[in-house]
Amino acid sequence: MIHFARLKPFLSLILAMILVLIIMGCGSALNFWADNRPELPETIPPDFEALFEAYGLLEDHSLNQRRLDNPNLTGGAIRGMLEALDDPYATYIDPETFNIERDRFKGEFEGIGAEVGIENGHIIIVAPIPDTPAAKAGIRSGDIILKVDGVSTEGMTLFEVVSKIRGPKDTQVDLLILHSNEDSPINIKITRGVVDLPSVTSRQLGDNLTYVKLSSFTNDTHDELDRILRNISQSNQRGLILDLRNNAGGLVESVVNIGS
Repeated sequence: MIHFARLKPFLSLILAMILVLIIMGCGSALNFWADNRPELPETIPPDFEALFEAYGLLEDHSLNQRRLDNPNLTGGAIRGMLEALDDPYATYIDPETFNIERDRFKGEFEGIGAEVGIENGHIIIVAPIPDTPAAKAGIRSGDIILKVDGVSTEGMTLFEVVSKIRGPKDTQVDLLILHSNEDSPINIKITRGVVDLPSVTSRQLGDNLTYVKLSSFTNDTHDELDRILRNISQSNQRGLILDLRNNAGGLVESVVNIGS
């Protein structure tokens, strides 16, 4: 029979030795990191050193190396800084979103031609753009997009859905759509095309007044507005109403060209 009372002093000694080794190992790791941490660029504030240290520790010791995705970490760090800044006019746009926004300001894009938004947690069609593949296929305002190419939109962000719907012209996309005030969804197959996005629209109001709406500033806005203003000047209009409400913004170069 083993007498545990006799082994107790030896067990205590072994545990003490293990504890010492752990402490020495941690100290060595810290000293190694202190000696090998990356030097900060001169333009980076010293307070950001902790951020670089945190990344280095994750890179060396994270148990989830497969999830150590640099683009996601970068985006998360930038969003964290902006949240701490608490500036409502500063936001981060990831590369995918930037490409979508950039295409919109070109004045045209390849896709189905529909404005998409979020309402009550659902991805909905705000409005199909007239004379586009979406409008011709029977897409309506208020439609809920349930699936894109058989993949559920539940849990997707708006830009994720938009990126899946958009695509090269002459290719097809399948949308599972629930029309407003209907109970059963239907599948609508749409062939993508080139969709023009006019940024300037106008109409006559009577009494020789012309209403002009600028919805955004794209590559084509200057030329579109110039044509309308030329027509107004040749038709002896009494006045012009220029509407910039709800303008989505756009290219600085376009704004400068119009202002000059």
